[in-house]
Amino acid sequence: MEPVNFYPQTCVIRRSSGQTDVNAQEMFTTVYEGECGLQRGGNGNTFLQGGQFLDAPLIIIPDPAVIVLTNDEVLVTDENGRQMRFTAEQAESIHDAELAGCTVWLKTGDTPDAD
Repeated sequence: MEPVNFYPQTCVIRRSSGQTDVNAQEMFTTVYEGECGLQRGGNGNTFLQGGQFLDAPLIIIPDPAVIVLTNDEVLVTDENGRQMRFTAEQAESIHDAELAGCTVWLKTGDTPDAD
């Protein structure tokens, strides 16, 4: 039996540098780049808003040393190559010998390909 991969997606977390380039595009610094696990709605984090059920997705990063701030940009690529872009809402790191990582709750998600 093949072991379960808890981190099947890849993530890039970027923070605005507060500067723009010559084309007036916002510049970012990379905070984290690597494996992550995206979770959507399966753990009870769904809510009703405007007559529609929405979910509050989150990602789990296996590195507890990652410091994620509110409004950092989170780019997630799934196993099929689909890209999703979110904004970080809140993060919590767990430093434990047997179970360590960083959980990041996300908001305002979209698919950059659809732009």
